[in-house]
Amino acid sequence: MPAEPTPDPTRADALQSLLHEVAPVWNRQIDWAQSHSAEAVSAVLHQFSLIRDELLRFGLPAAPARAALDQVLQELQYQDRVTQMLKTVQDDIARLADAAQDPASLPNSAQWLQRLEAAYVMHDQHSAHRGQSQDRNGLDDLTEF
Repeated sequence: MPAEPTPDPTRADALQSLLHEVAPVWNRQIDWAQSHSAEAVSAVLHQFSLIRDELLRFGLPAAPARAALDQVLQELQYQDRVTQMLKTVQDDIARLADAAQDPASLPNSAQWLQRLEAAYVMHDQHSAHRGQSQDRNGLDDLTEF
């Protein structure tokens, strides 16, 4: 039986250094995207309240108002799903940066990916994880609570 390969400390140090430098940049990019997404949602809500006020003022029929409301809700739900996906990735990046502090204890990639997939709450995340085609169509259905 062949002996286990000895970890290369130089390579482990290089990986740790790389992750130490790159992970914060990834996190800043994700934070930026989430922040701007939140700003966009706020803007949509503000615009919708203005539209709603105008609809009420002019006594527009309920059906067009309901259609407009449904569209706004779909956009907000879509944005929420994207934000949840980004948060999962951000958490995994932080976990990888923490794990890089002790490269000898890193799980293998199958174990890592299994734990990541276990964190998913949406079908879309599982599909993306498996490399299946993703488009927005599946996210456009309105979920009523």
